Amino acid sequence: MSLLLLWELISQHKTVIMCLGFTGASLVFLRRWFAGGRAAIEAAPQRSRRLVLITGASSGIGLAAAREIVRLRLARVCIACRRPELGAIVAADIRRELGADETDIFAAEEPLDLASLACVRRFAEAFCRRHRRLHVLLNNAGIMACPEALTEDGFESQLAVNHLGHFLLTRLLLGPLRRANGARVVTVSSKAHEWGSICWDNLNLSGGKYTPFKAYSQSKLANVLFTRALASKFEARGDDVTAYCLHPGAVQTNLGRYQPAYFLAVFSAVSWLMLKRPVEGAQTSLHCAFAPIERLQNGGYYSDCQLTKPSKRAQSDSDAARLWLISEKLVGLEPDSFDTDDCVSEAIGDDCDY
Repeated sequence: MSLLLLWELISQHKTVIMCLGFTGASLVFLRRWFAGGRAAIEAAPQRSRRLVLITGASSGIGLAAAREIVRLRLARVCIACRRPELGAIVAADIRRELGADETDIFAAEEPLDLASLACVRRFAEAFCRRHRRLHVLLNNAGIMACPEALTEDGFESQLAVNHLGHFLLTRLLLGPLRRANGARVVTVSSKAHEWGSICWDNLNLSGGKYTPFKAYSQSKLANVLFTRALASKFEARGDDVTAYCLHPGAVQTNLGRYQPAYFLAVFSAVSWLMLKRPVEGAQTSLHCAFAPIERLQNGGYYSDCQLTKPSKRAQSDSDAARLWLISEKLVGLEPDSFDTDDCVSEAIGDDCDY
């Protein structure tokens, strides 16, 4: 009797049921589509002895990437952030969750504030004393569309944190990168670079030229141009180091904290469907860091784990070279000093032979 009643109920409401089923299947399909691609990770013996340094790994896709690297035993992870005590808590949580130990994931003791060139230099000096080799530098930290502000060095804050801080950090860690076997520099950019342009005569966008998104897109374009120039210089010098940049996708992180309340309200309503989870947003970073080298293009820009053509401005070798020289001057490096290892401290400590 109960089966007959159920069949009668289905027959009476079959149109509604079919619509609900179609809607549910569509939502599942859309959710998987928005999630994006998965990293093609190469398995290799002794991978766990490799070292990955991730900036801004206390939250968001940096944290997700750190957790995945430890979970898959791809490498050891060093978390770098402005508050080392927070990094230590995050590392301890991951160790507890995954049954790892302090050699698998740990926080750098020196703070890394990418808005301060002096802080970046102190961090790099401390890192070089502790670690002789660095296999992957993941330039992940960033800020987005924040109110206009200048750093202690006098730079617009988004340009400073998203580009100049990472530019200097990468340059200061050339020694450990060059001593590693097949090291990689991976920089998180954004699709927003497509709407960006470099304001060569007014990088700070001062004099009423500043808008939050204009500054953000400029800094993300700078990331792509930096990667293009960096890869070219590695190749010209014959270094066994490669460079990649990427768009992680629209991800559920705290990057949008400076957006208007109405914007956040709308996005929170659809975030479960349209925005990637942090672990999904971390996939392209992991792909660039751990995919087989033959599947990657040095200097390439990646989205959803696929090589993607960046904007026309981002493909300009002359602009990449021009920005490189300007960035060297702004961060206080000697012109064309790429052939020297700016961080020359002798590595000491337990990890010095890695």
